[in-house]
Amino acid sequence: MTSDWPVERLVGVIDLMHGRAVAAVAGNRECYGPVRIDLPEFIPGSAKSLVEYYQQLGLSQIYIADLDALMGRDRQWEAIASILRCCQSLDQIWIDAGLQPGESTQLWNRWGTMVSSIPPTRRLNLVAASESLQQVGALEQLVGAFDQSHQSPVGCVELCLGLDYHAGQFRGDETPELWIQTADRLGIRQGLILDTAHVGTHTGPPQFEGLRRPMASAPRWTWTSGGGIRTPADVHSLMDAGFQHCLIATALQRMGWDSNPR
Repeated sequence: MTSDWPVERLVGVIDLMHGRAVAAVAGNRECYGPVRIDLPEFIPGSAKSLVEYYQQLGLSQIYIADLDALMGRDRQWEAIASILRCCQSLDQIWIDAGLQPGESTQLWNRWGTMVSSIPPTRRLNLVAASESLQQVGALEQLVGAFDQSHQSPVGCVELCLGLDYHAGQFRGDETPELWIQTADRLGIRQGLILDTAHVGTHTGPPQFEGLRRPMASAPRWTWTSGGGIRTPADVHSLMDAGFQHCLIATALQRMGWDSNPR
């Protein structure tokens, strides 16, 4: 990776489906196939290989999306736990596993047991996503359940508000502004904004012009976005728009092909 890339800002994406790391195609999850990188040591569809590849590029942060859970199927506990065991040297991890307002204490404890494999200096961000919660009132229920469980082994876990879009349409009730205001009142201090129509397209990041004012109204927050990233200039454009971290997958995976020409 060239020095043009602000590596410290990049968050490598791992989309998990049926236990495999898959490549995004504009949010059309039924069309996702195993990640393939043209390197001798890379195992197609292996999340472990993908984590190791990101680390070789110098990344210290990853984002895991449990697509099975997001599509209403069972959560991929074992696959996620296996990835976390590979992440000892990473600083920060985001996981979107389709959190629901009725998450029980038993489920929170399971997250805690899983997190115990991560050094206490690392941070795990569980995404409370509008796509999964659907109603802003459900966010209050989720945060309440999380707070009640926080005395269990969930030490380095924080909640992150996920604002989901597809082709510019917000996926949740009410307005994104109300979601931000509610989350801020509940003590959440970080947000992740993603338009799934852009992921895997290599066409440049979406423009979230309508969110600049509500983002500015939460100055204590840390913001993450991505989708469609092609070049370092795309990353810097997100930084200029107020985002601190950038989700990235396809552009990095293509580097493997570019660095190993046929």
